[in-house]
Amino acid sequence: MLGALLAKAEGQVQLALVLPERQEQQPDEAQVPSMVRGFLNSVQQSPLGRLHSVMVTLNAGSGLDVIVQAEAETPESGAAVYEMLNGYLAMGRMMAAENPQLGTVLDHLKLEREEAIVSLTVSMTGDEIRAAIEDSRSASTAAQPAGS
Repeated sequence: MLGALLAKAEGQVQLALVLPERQEQQPDEAQVPSMVRGFLNSVQQSPLGRLHSVMVTLNAGSGLDVIVQAEAETPESGAAVYEMLNGYLAMGRMMAAENPQLGTVLDHLKLEREEAIVSLTVSMTGDEIRAAIEDSRSASTAAQPAGS
């Protein structure tokens, strides 16, 4: 099940996950709070519920590359996951006007799809990471009330 993702894996750290198939409610699930059950059910009903494996790779050198690849059951399911994530990225870009730090990270995100595999990549140089951290610190310091 992980063959297609492992064949493309690069980086120093690799985490591969095979997602369990959805099963009918088990007796011990009654102990799970209804809010958590509701969230899990909504994920399973969404295009994300059609994923069967996920691979996260990390490559740190002069910069940082993080790649999350997910393989869906079919190319059509992969297209649905891609469209959903693309919509979330579009919303994030609209919100970036109010949060420049978010915009900085979104500028480095790349979403791609090849058949049933959807890839989300974040790639930043060391200087870009340091600048983003400094911007974040500056923004949080400016947001604190006087005397904090």
